[in-house]
Amino acid sequence: MHLDWRTSKYKGKVYKSYGIAESYREGNKVKKKRIFSLGKLTDAQADKIRLICKVVSNPDEQVTTLANIVAQECVSYLDVAVVNQLWETWQLSEAFTFDVTRGLLSTDSVAKILVINRCLEPCSHYSVPRWIRTTALPEILGENVLALNDDKIYYELSKIQQNQPAIETQARRVAPCLTYRHASAPE
Repeated sequence: MHLDWRTSKYKGKVYKSYGIAESYREGNKVKKKRIFSLGKLTDAQADKIRLICKVVSNPDEQVTTLANIVAQECVSYLDVAVVNQLWETWQLSEAFTFDVTRGLLSTDSVAKILVINRCLEPCSHYSVPRWIRTTALPEILGENVLALNDDKIYYELSKIQQNQPAIETQARRVAPCLTYRHASAPE
């Protein structure tokens, strides 16, 4: 079933007449049969009837109002996704070649999480696992990021530090417009 409409002219004016129609096949041709007429409808009424027809045609469809929708959880998404995409675009994970941990929480994964945190909402390394739960990182990077704890962060920090020259070289290669300054270098 679907909402069908026809136009007609009367004294130079165009009128729309709505009705509920059903499609059927006759040989190789698709035809429609008007089940019943509804007459003239406003655009809002026509939209509501289209929605009703959609629900009737597909039982999995549900109709509700915005007032009935309640957010169960609110997490940061867009900002996390943008910084994650920058990391991926710049291929910074490829810079980790020296003494890296492999597996679900690899050295480059921990570095990525720490960079995202530092860019968006800097906090202590001890607080990063709690911060992860307020973001969409588990959905973006996988549920394994929930296993990150402060011991793992501190274990990986020295490995991240050892890979710093390679990270900077990789970043300069893929994003030459960026400039780098060491903390000890004068401004």
